[in-house]
Parts: sequence; structure tokens; C-alpha cells
Amino acid sequence: MRRSLMRAVGRGALLAAALSMAAAPLRAEPRVGRPFHWTGALKPGQKLTVHGINGVIHAERASGAEVVVDAEKHGRHDDPDRVEIQVEREANGVKICARYPRLWGNGLTDCDGLSDTKSDVTVDFTVEIPAGVEANLATVNGEIRALDLQSPIDARTVNGSIHLATSERADARTVNGTIVARAVPRGQAGMRFATVNGAIRLDLPPQTQADISAHTVNGDIRSDFPVTIHAGWVGRRVEGHIGQGGPEIVMSTVNGSIELRSD
Repeated sequence: MRRSLMRAVGRGALLAAALSMAAAPLRAEPRVGRPFHWTGALKPGQKLTVHGINGVIHAERASGAEVVVDAEKHGRHDDPDRVEIQVEREANGVKICARYPRLWGNGLTDCDGLSDTKSDVTVDFTVEIPAGVEANLATVNGEIRALDLQSPIDARTVNGSIHLATSERADARTVNGTIVARAVPRGQAGMRFATVNGAIRLDLPPQTQADISAHTVNGDIRSDFPVTIHAGWVGRRVEGHIGQGGPEIVMSTVNGSIELRSD
């Protein structure tokens, strides 16, 4: 009787273990797609546009006169090579974008269709930008980091932080993420830095001449420059001049602090 009971218990334990293993989800191994590589010459004043959906964009100054764009594709459930990277010559530059399978219907998203997909494929871009070539970098889910540039830059994401450093003007916009930027206003063109959930820090040269407008709802404002900070019933704001005034610099967030620093 005792041996029969022990055998039954043993069989029950083995059956439970087997059922547990069958019920456990299998982990999908990451799939790596074909790498992408493109080089081409752009002149100062021309524009390089890089658009992604899922993935980071990292940019740095090129050592020569050619733009270099590399991309790596990864997917856990979806096929990375169903995402195509398109290169399109424009009148004043080049646009490179990741085109994903459409969520509804057939075909791929166009270069501006940044949300019509449900793919888990990430495309991470690495970009080298020659001095003077304007950069337009955009993604949806991922950070943008563009450092040591000598180019005007416009960076946009939705879920991710933005880190910029350039000797020219810059714009940066995100929804969920911080913005850290070092830039220089040029001519009459203004600069704008905006987020919803995140802090903003902007470093400017000590000799900057600009008009400043900054506003936060839930956070502080700190400035190395002599500007007046107004505290209201809701949030804090700054309206004023740096030096004798000049191009407008606008900074806005809802949940986060704003820092204006002299570097």
C-alpha cells in the first residue's frame, strides 16, 4: 500500500512538472535582420532626414564630407527584414526612413506614417553628419542623442529623452522624456524645446543675445542669466531678454524643471 501510494505521488509530481513546462511561455530569441549602410555627399545647407518608429537614433559629427548612415534591425516576434529602409533623394538633401508593415491593409507605412504599425521590430540608426549639413531626426519610441555637431538640428520623439550638443541652432520635442541641449541661436531663427513629462536643461554661450520664454506647471525654473522668474497660482514662467535680446528661445514642460545655464 505504501509503495503504491509513493508511486502515485511520484507520477503526480512528474505530471504536474510536465504540465507546468507545457504551460510556461517559450521565450522567443531575438532575430537580427540584414544590416543597412549608406554613404553620400551632402553640402553645407543641405538637409539629412532620418525617420524611425521603434529604436534609437545616435548621431555625431562626420570626419569628412560624406554622410554615413548605418542601421541595425532586431525583432523578437516579427521578422526584422519585413521592415525596409528607404533612401529618397529630395530637392535639398536626402531622406532615410524605416518603413514598417501596415497595421491595417497591405504594404508598408510611408516615411511620415509613424504610427500605422504594430510590429515589435526596432531599427537603431547611427549617423555621421558633416559640418553645416542640417539634421532632421525623428522617431517614436526611442531616445535621440546627437553630440559634437556643427550643424543645425531638429530632433523629435514621443517616448524617449533627447540629448543634443551643437555649435548651431537646435529644436527638440518629446512627450515622455527629458531634454538636455547645448546650442547657439543664429540669425533671426528661434529655438524651441518642449516636453510634457520631463525636465529641460539648455546650455548657452555666455555672450548669448536672445529673448527667453519659459514655462513649467509642476517644477522649478533656474537661470544663470539675469532674468525674472514669475511664480503664479499654477506653475512658473520666465519672459525676458538675455543681453540686448535677439532670436526667441521657447522652453515648455508640464511635469519637470527648467534650467538655463551659461556654459
